[in-house]
Order: sequence, then structure tokens, then C-alpha cells
Amino acid sequence: MIWDIPPAIYDHPFPGTLIEWRWTAEQIDWACDRITLACAYTDFGGDPLVCIINLPVIGPGGVAARTYAILRRHEIAHCNGWKH
Repeated sequence: MIWDIPPAIYDHPFPGTLIEWRWTAEQIDWACDRITLACAYTDFGGDPLVCIINLPVIGPGGVAARTYAILRRHEIAHCNGWKH
């Protein structure tokens, strides 16, 4: 499930450059290839210290603040190497 809490080994701030984009639900469909509520990308020419996360906006057209926080934590864990 998208809201899984990551294992402790991956649940920490990303040590590199983290770029966060906030989108409406419709834009998330485009940015994440219609697969989920949020997504992370880390493969940029072999630089493991850059990660882009695409998250929904908080409020109308997006999600509640608590859901946003859970999704952000989940996606940062993917930046840190978590695969599930």
C-alpha cells in the first residue's frame, strides 16, 4: 500500500538534493504515470544524490495535511533506496 511506513534504515532525511513538486491529483496522474498518489525519481545520469518527489497539494484538488506528511515520508524513503 502507498501509505506503508518505511523501515527505519530508510526513514531519515535524504542526504542529497531533494526537489519537491506539488501537484493537483490530475497533475500527479501525469507526473507519476497514473500509478499512485505520489512518486519519487532518483536516476539522473547516475547521480544518487539527487531525488525528485512528486506530491499532491494540500487542500482542494489534493490531500489532507496528514496524508501529505505520510506520503512525503514514504517517498523520501524511496529516495534513500527503499524498494517495496
